[in-house]
Amino acid sequence: MRALLLCCLWSLVACGPPPRAVSNHPAPRPAPKLALPGSCVDPIHDALDRLGPDADREGLRDERGVDLDGDGQGDRFLTHGAFCGTGGCSWHLYVSRGACAHYVGELFGMLPIARPRTDKGLVELEITARTGCAGMARTETRARFDGHVYTPHSSRKCRCPEPSDETAGEPDPEALCDPWVPVAPAP
Repeated sequence: MRALLLCCLWSLVACGPPPRAVSNHPAPRPAPKLALPGSCVDPIHDALDRLGPDADREGLRDERGVDLDGDGQGDRFLTHGAFCGTGGCSWHLYVSRGACAHYVGELFGMLPIARPRTDKGLVELEITARTGCAGMARTETRARFDGHVYTPHSSRKCRCPEPSDETAGEPDPEALCDPWVPVAPAP
């Protein structure tokens, strides 16, 4: 009987869950969230306030394709049709935190795109303002987060192709653009 009891106990121990691994290293802690400027706002109401009386809710455009802070959630870029033209739109940028967001600046042009660089916890943005020639004539601007808002740090101008550019076939779009130059900070 004793042998049977020991055999049953041994089978329970052998079939139980594996022992837990013990580590001398503490569990990794998630990176702290970036402290954002300003108070927590509803981005729709805040953008409508910033855009003023010419903006109504029906014409509001809400884009969420860029993750500014790397938290896996698309952050909100808002504009209104009344503030868009052939060159682009006036975009109000917000970093989302749950149900609210923090305003991080305004840029003018086509929808901003993320660049691989980050500054003060947010990705660098590139935005293009078209100036003619079906978008080939344009100003491209790169903006970085300064801890409060996105500010332009470099830009370049691109021109329309000349007839001489087209004699050799399709012109190289990069050859139509000036080098990137620093943008002077606003006074």
